[in-house]
Amino acid sequence: MSLSKRLTILFPLPAGTTAIPSATQSAVAGTTDPTVHEYAAVQITQIPGYTSWVSKNGAAAVAQTTIPAEASGSDDETYDVTYVANQASITVNYVDYFGNTISPSTEFTGNYDDVDNLTTNATTAVVIDGYTLGATDAANTAATKVYFVLDADGNVVATDASGNPVTSITLTYETNVTATVSGTRVYDGLDGQDNGATSEQDDYKNLTFVLTDSKGNVLDSNIDASDVANTGIYYESADAGKYPATVSINGKNLADLKTANPQYNFLSISTGDYTITAAPVTATITSDNTVTKVYDGTAVPGYVPSVVFARTDGGTLIPNEGTNSLDQIAAWTAADFTYSLNGTTVANPTDVGTYTIEFSDAGLAKLAAATNFAVTPVYLGTYTITAAQATATLSTPSFTYDGTTKASDETGLFATVNVLAGTGDDGGSTVKVALTSDDVSFTTDGTDAVSYGYSLTDAGLITVQNAVKNYTLTKDDVTGGSVAIDKANATITVDDGTFGYDGTSHSIPDGNVTVTGAVSDDQLAYNLTNNARTDAGSQTVGIELTAGSLVNSNYNITTTDTAQLTITPASTTGNENASVKTDNQSITYGDATPTLSVTVGSDLTTTDAGLTNADYTIANAQYTNDGKYLAAGSYTVTLNASGIAKLEAVNPNYKIDAVQTGTITVAPKQIKVTAGSDSKVYGTSDPTLDSNYDHSQLVGNDDQLDYAVSRAAGEDVGSYFETITVGDNANYAIVPVAGRFTITPKGTNPGDVNTTVTVNNASSSYGESAPDFSITVGSDLNNPGNLTNADFTFTNKATGEVVAGVPTNVGNYDVSLNDSGKAKVAVANPNYKFNDDSFISGTYTINDVITHSEITRTRTIHYTGAGVRTPGDVEQTITYDVATSKATGESVYTPLTGYAAVNTPAIAGFTNSGNVAAWLPATATTKPNNSTVNVTYTPTNDIEYSEITVTRTIHYVGAGNQTPHDVIEKVVYKVVTNKTTGEVSYTPQGVYDAVVTPDVAGYTNSGDVAELVPSATMTQPEDSTVVVNYQAVSQPGDGESGNETNPTNPGKGNNDNGNSSNGVGDNNSVAPTNENNGANVSNISNVKVVGNKTNTNRTALIHANKEKLPQTNDNNDKTGAIAGLSLLGLTLGMFGFKRRKRDEN
Repeated sequence: MSLSKRLTILFPLPAGTTAIPSATQSAVAGTTDPTVHEYAAVQITQIPGYTSWVSKNGAAAVAQTTIPAEASGSDDETYDVTYVANQASITVNYVDYFGNTISPSTEFTGNYDDVDNLTTNATTAVVIDGYTLGATDAANTAATKVYFVLDADGNVVATDASGNPVTSITLTYETNVTATVSGTRVYDGLDGQDNGATSEQDDYKNLTFVLTDSKGNVLDSNIDASDVANTGIYYESADAGKYPATVSINGKNLADLKTANPQYNFLSISTGDYTITAAPVTATITSDNTVTKVYDGTAVPGYVPSVVFARTDGGTLIPNEGTNSLDQIAAWTAADFTYSLNGTTVANPTDVGTYTIEFSDAGLAKLAAATNFAVTPVYLGTYTITAAQATATLSTPSFTYDGTTKASDETGLFATVNVLAGTGDDGGSTVKVALTSDDVSFTTDGTDAVSYGYSLTDAGLITVQNAVKNYTLTKDDVTGGSVAIDKANATITVDDGTFGYDGTSHSIPDGNVTVTGAVSDDQLAYNLTNNARTDAGSQTVGIELTAGSLVNSNYNITTTDTAQLTITPASTTGNENASVKTDNQSITYGDATPTLSVTVGSDLTTTDAGLTNADYTIANAQYTNDGKYLAAGSYTVTLNASGIAKLEAVNPNYKIDAVQTGTITVAPKQIKVTAGSDSKVYGTSDPTLDSNYDHSQLVGNDDQLDYAVSRAAGEDVGSYFETITVGDNANYAIVPVAGRFTITPKGTNPGDVNTTVTVNNASSSYGESAPDFSITVGSDLNNPGNLTNADFTFTNKATGEVVAGVPTNVGNYDVSLNDSGKAKVAVANPNYKFNDDSFISGTYTINDVITHSEITRTRTIHYTGAGVRTPGDVEQTITYDVATSKATGESVYTPLTGYAAVNTPAIAGFTNSGNVAAWLPATATTKPNNSTVNVTYTPTNDIEYSEITVTRTIHYVGAGNQTPHDVIEKVVYKVVTNKTTGEVSYTPQGVYDAVVTPDVAGYTNSGDVAELVPSATMTQPEDSTVVVNYQAVSQPGDGESGNETNPTNPGKGNNDNGNSSNGVGDNNSVAPTNENNGANVSNISNVKVVGNKTNTNRTALIHANKEKLPQTNDNNDKTGAIAGLSLLGLTLGMFGFKRRKRDEN
């Protein structure tokens, strides 16, 4: 092996470092294997603050401090060593002058030994909307020099100018603002000229700034304008007012303002207004020494007080300060002032009081005229009217004695005050003041009829004083009053007294004495004279007053002496010992009138009275037979007036005013009347009823009795009473004797609907409970209403057999009444004797219960034999009604519709077994099943196979003689022709590769041409052309924008699927390449494809094309595929889909 090969090591060094020579080594024999030559290890010189990076023979560099030993090769080997400065990073924060973060922090990385100015570095001095970085602002001084040095451990760190380590730097930004400035001052009386001490100074006062940021937000202003001076503008006037566009800041003022306010970047400062506000002044009304007058009923005369003006803000009024004088205010008059008392304005003060003097509307108008001042009125001046002297007299009322009211209870007390003429009540010279019990004090007090004196209390004096506030008076000025209680009028009257005789002495009682006018509980003192009597008769009773009575002293008493004391005879009413009773008598009709009499009590006597029947009255007496006999009845009999007079004559001490009546009873004469015994058949009319009695029992010339014969109501079979109904027989008592009336049953006749009993027809559903059976009876009959099913007999109509109990099986049954049922009918109709033919049977029907449901069945049309073109199965569904018997459980299946006919689709190149006919299944008792009809296709095609080649030409234009040559790409299509149907399919066996458009100096182009995957089709594909345009890059000054033109789209919106070509620039497309990422974008077959040079998306694109139909690119509907697709499927199945292998080398 040759030893001429060398290892050369080169050391490019950082500027300013000591040179390190390159080293060249020759391979030497190995220490362990002399036959193997190797290079020795090389230690790389290290430089503080740098890292050595080693690249072998141009390969990627790695950080190394030693080049290791290694075996030599057959060629020279070169190692490049590069020193790269070490780095350190710091955080850069962004705030405004108010400490607000205005942008996210960034990281800045510096190289060892660098000094960086972060206020000008493009990576740190970022642009922030609404803010400006003041690179020279004092706040950013620390950021102008950031040092990257080594620390004690040899690591790179960042420090400030003083060598202090820093890990972050804050950049402070000025806020971009527009400003509007205005100013204001208070009026001070100085003029607007620059002519001395009485003029304004050359400066602004109280400037106000309104700041607006870039977003339109109004900011809180903290402007320092202390250094701003007005060097050229004087005020236009000394008066208060607003002076527009007077204040502006520019020149040195603007510079000073910006220096004093580094926090803002003033984009503009608009000229503003200057306002002079009115000076605050008080106007104080004073009255010097208080003005006073004594009340005389007249108003205050005209008076002009003093007005003192003073500033309230510490300012002065020089040269216009003074009493009653202020610039712009005229001299004061009495009309400029008004008065108020306790807050109420008084137009013309007259009454006593201390009045506050105030400005009137005229005075306030004068103050308002001083527009340079904001005047506040102060009211300190007063005007006093003192009270006049007055006297008063208390009232002397009186009232009538009532026994309870004291003199001090008088409520109508008052004082009469003497006042100046014209100032009293109704314009007179006195004022009447009502007084209460608290206002007066009585010397003595009581309820007796005398006079009581009273005077004013302290409270009363106040009451009077308050009523005449314009006057003053004391108790000595008041004359006392009195209250007199007058005697009451009273009358004593005695009513007459009348007593019935009882053998004892009687007097008029106190209750007959009426005293009127006495009050409260007062009892007048008196006695009644001549007030006792025992015998019957009358006498006068007198009244005598009691001398010395204190009660009587409070009254003027009037008496009457006309009362009569009378004793009357005793009444017999209610006195058993003096009772009078007429005796009762009884006779029978036809007897003579009896002798009448009375019975009296033990205190009375009938001796010597001489009473006869003429002294009695028979009330309403009725006679027969020409007055011979009293008619039967009860008669009241009583002692009449003549009889009472006879009885009172022998009993003078009694008034017979109560006589008990007696009764004469005439009993009717009894005669027995007997009814007969009669009969009839049910339903026939009654015969005439018979009766009899003894006619010899009649009285005198009476010849007959009044009565009627009747029987008990009822037409039903049975026995009824015949009775005597007594008529008008006032004098006779008929004794009736009853007879018997008999009704016998009526027989029924067959066919008579009125007496027929019919069993009602009934029905039920199988499995239901039996109904309650019933009958219908003729109109003449009664339904017993108590029949049960046990009263009926059931016979099967089909077999003639009698069923035990009520039937349960489906069928028709004859229903008739059995013996128990007929017996119940007979009981309900006792008036009839029933013939057996009068009972008619009915029918009982038990119906089967049919339930209905539905089932569905399908008929499937199954197609076979046409391969991928074989149609999908067709499923038909129909519904059956299922009728199921509850009794037997059997079902009947009835189709509600039939299966419709189905035409078999025709497929080119195939015959089929025919259409499927319509079918309506028959109704059946067996459950139907699903069915399948098979339709078979048989091929008849003649297939021919061939190939064609189709090209895509990439045509370049626009670069003159530098325009690249056309690129022609080819794709082979397999062609399958069905000679039977004439259908042809074309299947591509490759793709059009992507073509990179060559760069031409001085030109831009419309982009690379994307890869194109053709689709299988039933239309013959054609050659296509894609045009790529070059456009010269405009140079400065040539009037062009220098922007590249957009790539052309010759296809005019049509998608190029590689299957057609009509010439350059028509119906073709080019997909420009995005040069930043190398991706191609093209629209192929309506699928957006993003491709790159490695064709990673090619598989997805092919899959998308497989899901498209030929020609239309519509989504494939598997159930409705077009006929030609079968041929295309056959072609794909035979040839597959091939892609031309690309040479990746």
